[in-house]
Amino acid sequence: LDADYRLVKVLTGYPQGSETVTFKEPQGLFISRDGRLYVADTGNGNLVEFNAEFDFLRIIPAPSADLLPEGFAYEPTALA
Repeated sequence: LDADYRLVKVLTGYPQGSETVTFKEPQGLFISRDGRLYVADTGNGNLVEFNAEFDFLRIIPAPSADLLPEGFAYEPTALA
């Protein structure tokens, strides 16, 4: 949405390798102060970052740490 709450663009997915991934059950959105959009694409297990013009930037990798159990299921759902 723009400043007047008019629809600017509809995002349906993002590139992953040579394929385009369609959002599957996204459950969280966050917009940073600089306008970057973060989408918790829960069904695909991805946290996706777009710039202020809604261009795809990257898939943020799943967290990894020695304290996480083996087989940890990464399911991003909410962003704060």
